[in-house]
Amino acid sequence: LTIKNTGIANITGTGTTLVYGITLQSSASNSCDISDNTIGGINGGGTVYGIYITSAATANIYNNRVSSLATTGSSSSVRGIYLTATGLNANVYNNRVHIISSSGVTTTTAAGIDVGTGLVYNIYNNMVSDIEAPSSTTTTGGTRGISVSGGSTGGVVRLYYNSIYLNGLGTVAGYTSAGIHNSSATPTLDLRNNIVVNKSDITTGTRVAAFWKTAATDNVDNNSNNNL
Repeated sequence: LTIKNTGIANITGTGTTLVYGITLQSSASNSCDISDNTIGGINGGGTVYGIYITSAATANIYNNRVSSLATTGSSSSVRGIYLTATGLNANVYNNRVHIISSSGVTTTTAAGIDVGTGLVYNIYNNMVSDIEAPSSTTTTGGTRGISVSGGSTGGVVRLYYNSIYLNGLGTVAGYTSAGIHNSSATPTLDLRNNIVVNKSDITTGTRVAAFWKTAATDNVDNNSNNNL
């Protein structure tokens, strides 16, 4: 499957309907090339994802611009790019992901790029900014630039040469923000040459971090280096 040079915009979900810009599901043998697309102006009261893959063997996602995604759901999530598929090998690079926001008031979360279940993720040369969930009470990372929320035994997530800028403003005591967020101890996490700036304001809030690891097990590769 190839999706290239396509504009997807101005989609509004009703109620708590799930809303996706591009999604790939149903077959573990899927292979896709998603590139040079513009995805934006997507919003709703439920989960909102710009690019979403739940079943595939290989994926190449590059040169896309994903922006202006929003949810108002109190416990819904919004993601620019979200990949979670058993056995997936994916390359995610040269994407611009920005203005991803939730105005939900409880356990909502917002993330630029999020990877869950999968075997190998190479995530590099992406620019992520303006990710906001100011009223989220999720105390383990309501706002996340790049999130590693899952993985598979023997798998690896490589984050190289990504640039992340967050500048949110917390409005509730439980507000938290992380440039890179790791909540899974399953895959090996290899971090090299990333630039992370998190200037989020927690005058009202709990924690701001460039890198936040919530899993107790150390799964960070010893070769990780040169991150700012």
